[in-house]
Amino acid sequence: MENYPATIFLLYAGGVSHPKLAGLLGGIWAIGRVIYMLGYGTGEPQKRAYGGYPSLLAQLALLVLAIKNVIGMF
Repeated sequence: MENYPATIFLLYAGGVSHPKLAGLLGGIWAIGRVIYMLGYGTGEPQKRAYGGYPSLLAQLALLVLAIKNVIGMF
């Protein structure tokens, strides 16, 4: 849950100009976090990566969208 507040902010900031893309990335992030949680519960660290990488990539893409919106304001 440590990434939740930042992701919600990025989802909002990126969704201002690209709502469908931000929604898709938010869905990928959420599904990735569930897969991460299931892998975390196994006790095997390598199984966390199956959900960790997609959620991280979705969060980075949301960051790019948010930065694009901020740059576009000027």
